[in-house]
Amino acid sequence: MGNNWRGEVVYTVNRGRIFAGYSTSSFDVAFTLRDNKLYIGDSYFTDAITYSLDGNSIYVGDSNFPLDIAYTIVPDRNRPGVINIFRDDSISPFDIVTVLQGDPTPTEIFALLLTMGLL
Repeated sequence: MGNNWRGEVVYTVNRGRIFAGYSTSSFDVAFTLRDNKLYIGDSYFTDAITYSLDGNSIYVGDSNFPLDIAYTIVPDRNRPGVINIFRDDSISPFDIVTVLQGDPTPTEIFALLLTMGLL
C-alpha cells in the first residue's frame, strides 16, 4: 500500500519506546523498554513494569519465576528467519499463539504482541 495507506496506526516504535498512534512525541509514550523490562509510559518505578524479557521467555511483571511465564519465543526449526511465540512455557505446536517472520527487536516484539491484544 506504500505511502498512500490511510489505515489506523496503533503503535509507533522508536528505539526503546512504544508510542500510541502515529507519533514520537514524549506526550504519547505508551511503554518504554529498559533492561528488557517493559514499563508503562516513561516511568522508572518498578511497580510500572508490566512484562520482562529474559532469554526466550516473557514474564508477567518484574519476575523471572517459572510460573510467571506468559510467552516463550523459539526460532522455527523448519523455516529460517521465522520465530514462533508459544503461550506459557510450552513448546507444543498446539500452543503457538503467533508466528513472526524476520528478526524483530525486543521492543518490536512487545509492540506486535500489544497490537494483537496478547499483552
